[in-house]
Amino acid sequence: MKPNIADCSRYCRKLAKTFRGYGDEQQIAKLKLLTELSRCQQFQPQSLRHYHDVLLFLEAFPDSQAIYRVAKAELARLAALVPDLVIINKQLDKGLSGSGICGSSVLISPGLIATKWLLSNCPNDVTLDLDTGTDQGDLDEFLRDLTGLPLSDAVLYRELSTQDLLRTLCGLTKPGAHWLKSIVSLSKDDSVLAEHAYGKLGFWLNWRLENEFSRTCLRLTKRSPYFHDDGLLKHVDIPECIKKRLPEPVRIGRADKKKILDSARAVLYQQGRETDSINYCTASDLYLFELDRGVDVVLLGTEPSRRRYFESFYGFIAAKNSIACAYGGAWIFGSKADIGINIFDTFRGGESAHLFAQIMRCYHNFLGVDQFEVEPYQFGENNEEGMQSGAFWFYWKLGFRSVLQDLNNLALREIKKMSSKTHRTSASTLKRLCGERLRFSLKDGLARSISTQELGVQVCNTIGKSFGGNIELATRSTANDLAEKLNLNLSGWSEVEKEALVQLSLPLSILIKHAKLTTGDKKDLELLIKAKVAPSERDYCLSLKRCSNLFAFRPV
Repeated sequence: MKPNIADCSRYCRKLAKTFRGYGDEQQIAKLKLLTELSRCQQFQPQSLRHYHDVLLFLEAFPDSQAIYRVAKAELARLAALVPDLVIINKQLDKGLSGSGICGSSVLISPGLIATKWLLSNCPNDVTLDLDTGTDQGDLDEFLRDLTGLPLSDAVLYRELSTQDLLRTLCGLTKPGAHWLKSIVSLSKDDSVLAEHAYGKLGFWLNWRLENEFSRTCLRLTKRSPYFHDDGLLKHVDIPECIKKRLPEPVRIGRADKKKILDSARAVLYQQGRETDSINYCTASDLYLFELDRGVDVVLLGTEPSRRRYFESFYGFIAAKNSIACAYGGAWIFGSKADIGINIFDTFRGGESAHLFAQIMRCYHNFLGVDQFEVEPYQFGENNEEGMQSGAFWFYWKLGFRSVLQDLNNLALREIKKMSSKTHRTSASTLKRLCGERLRFSLKDGLARSISTQELGVQVCNTIGKSFGGNIELATRSTANDLAEKLNLNLSGWSEVEKEALVQLSLPLSILIKHAKLTTGDKKDLELLIKAKVAPSERDYCLSLKRCSNLFAFRPV
């Protein structure tokens, strides 16, 4: 007899209590529960959500090949079972919304770039939700401009509601991909203005997740699994791990890079998350590293037209046994980087410290970062979720310390109090600890750092005081002066390289104002400018670090 829905819920609750245990007895208990659950054909929504996430965790952190195979087989079974269940069980369909399970749906409000990707990759799985979010005034005005007379009069004089008009235009109860395509086709480019205008409309989309883009089936990379027969790794020598030699990026073709990028986009878009590196990465600036204990790290740069003004941004998505488990990025300025990480809830309680150390290892060895900083918001300032999650102590255990010694002293006093199991850090103390940046340095005696914010203020002051607020005059004039100072022969430069000179002229002129430049220094600065618009921004990161000894206030 197959288990009933109550039995399945009971098995799920038992598994939830044991799945993070490792050892022979725990493995036997997990296999027994997984065997029982493999017979279940009906689930309560919440039980199925929990079971699905446990299976993902067990595939990412398996005790053994047996656990790995069962978890993988069960996920494949759910991928075949759930799409049929949600068709006949609307309560289950509603309860699984946002879970990422194959066959479930997710409600998202994507930007222009994400919308175009959805329409290109899964047009039959996306419908427009007319009842959520969209500002009616903005949408009405847009539709009048889009449709023209006489349809615009129908909206203007309220003969038709916006929803009625859309349904009339589409001939459907739920407007689908073909109507969305007509919207995004109005944007001839992906400019910042076009994206902002589209974002103002606030469209919400229902995305039905089919096999390849569901969390159930999506795998970021392909590699042999790692088995945790020694249990989870909880204690990591962070400096030693970061400094460990990094293997060369995996040699993969453009088609495989596109698959990785599409997988990364699917992972984040279905959670309503977009970053510049996810939206604007190109194959020439994507790097895959296969690292220890089944960890893969993918570094994602951005196309030249979308790069940041002076610093660089490299995003990342990390996987464990090919399952995406974290994302984030670093804003790199010379040897320094502001870094942020978000580990997906499903994988918290795994090997978070080791995972983050592997990510920092990539930034240190491949992009030249020697000092990492974390902004207060990442671990709690004006971020209640971050504060309650204990993110401050996560970074502390990794070796990050506050830039203010008083706060380090406060943290040490709290650690002493924590020896008493009854002590809980007060909200007011946590708020103080989260009030300043945290820093991790791999080298002692790094030079005083100027932030990009400080540099930006100096650039603004220069434009205002020396050029009367005329930005175009300031950049063009400074670019000419800089070209003369560096003895640049621009006749062989491409147009994008000349634009890079204009873009970088003000900050570079400020930084090298008092430098005595040798012929070699001038050549290095020329290479730095050209590297800003190269297919990969890695050379720019390394060039900026190499040139930092010339700067009056060095990046680090």
